[in-house]
This record gives sequence, C-alpha cells and structure tokens, in this order.
Amino acid sequence: MWFIDRSRHDSRDKSSLGGPRPAAFRITPLGGSHTLRGCGRKSAHYGSHDPGGDHHAYPTCNSWRGGDGDVSARIELEYELLLTQRLILQPRTELNFAIQDVPENGVGSGLSTAEAGLRLRYEIKREFAPYIGVSWERSVGATADFARAAAEDPSSVSFVAGLRLWF
Repeated sequence: MWFIDRSRHDSRDKSSLGGPRPAAFRITPLGGSHTLRGCGRKSAHYGSHDPGGDHHAYPTCNSWRGGDGDVSARIELEYELLLTQRLILQPRTELNFAIQDVPENGVGSGLSTAEAGLRLRYEIKREFAPYIGVSWERSVGATADFARAAAEDPSSVSFVAGLRLWF
C-alpha cells in the first residue's frame, strides 16, 4: 500500500490518492479529488504509474469521473537525465483530455491542455532532493476559447521550486 497527496496550491486542486502495488515497480492510484474553484467539483480517480520504466522514463495515465458524469484523463511522461550521480535534469510533458464540454470549469472536449516542463534536481540523499524548474502550459480548442471568453491568456509560463521527499 502507498499514499500520496497531490494537492496543487496554484490551481486549488486537492487530491488524495492511495492504492495497492500490483507489481514491484507499478503503482495503481485510487482515490478522490476536490477542486476548490467556484463549483467545488468532486471526482473519483483511477490511474497507473510505472516508476520502474525503461531507461529512466516514467509514464503515468490517470482518469477521473466527476459527480455530474463528466470524464477526463491525463497522460504524463517524465524522463530522467543523469548529469552526475546527484544532479538530474527531468523533462516532462502532460496532456489533459475531456470527454465532453464542462463550461462551468472552463474545460472543452477533446485535448484541453498541454504542458511541457523542465526540472533540475539535486539529490542530497536519494530520499531528499530540492528542485527548480520551468513549466509551460497551453489551453487548446474549446478550453482555450473558454479562457479567452473569461479574459484569461490560454498560455502561461510558471517557475517551480520544490522538495522531493521519500519516506
């Protein structure tokens, strides 16, 4: 069993996941999430994460089903480039999909957002590693139209800093 809290302060999304490990290097997250934006959307979550992927590549697939029947999915891919034994460059990409339009959340059907980023991590110990990085996100299709209608830019760049912990 394992548990993780994937709450994102910037987007006000709160997620708590946990689940069994069906294989030594596979994680199957099950859980729920709650979005604190205007509508307070809740959803159930199921996914698959393979941290033991080939050649330091880590694919993740997730899906959500909201209380109103809306269905969405996310595909993530991370790759670790070892610059030294402790300094690691991590390119990552994320694609978000929605089965139907959810105008109250500003999400259009089909591919809704794409994100690409780069993180540089220094592993002081394998279990303790601060990182810095940059992330570019772009809304596409109807999701971009919803953003423009709300006078928001469909594209954004964020700088990230954090701490990766294992225990």
